[in-house]
Amino acid sequence: MRKKEFILIGIILIIAFGIYGLNIYINRLSENEKKTVNIFIEGKLFKSVDIDNYEEVKIVTEYGENIVIIDRGKVRMKEASCPDKVCVHMGWISKTIQNIVCLPGKVHVEIAGKDDEKGEMDAVAR
Repeated sequence: MRKKEFILIGIILIIAFGIYGLNIYINRLSENEKKTVNIFIEGKLFKSVDIDNYEEVKIVTEYGENIVIIDRGKVRMKEASCPDKVCVHMGWISKTIQNIVCLPGKVHVEIAGKDDEKGEMDAVAR
């Protein structure tokens, strides 16, 4: 009876370590899915930038000028020539469910890719 117990414990340990190793492998595969910042003008893709880098993107159109800052995992509209500056006051965004929109400038900034926090909302609904 003692020998059978050791064999059963060994089989359970092998299965547990196998599941643990598979989980680590799957997590590493999903880490390779990078997030990118997509900048649209009038609904058309203007530029796509890796979110892990630092870059200033200057946008000059017939509707005005905008400057978008991408800084190691977060994005914001630094400057805009629109009168209300709602897009500038939005601040930094870092999740795929967040967007920056400048309606007078017809500029839309979004983060595309996979988020770690699935289904997390950035506001409270009542």
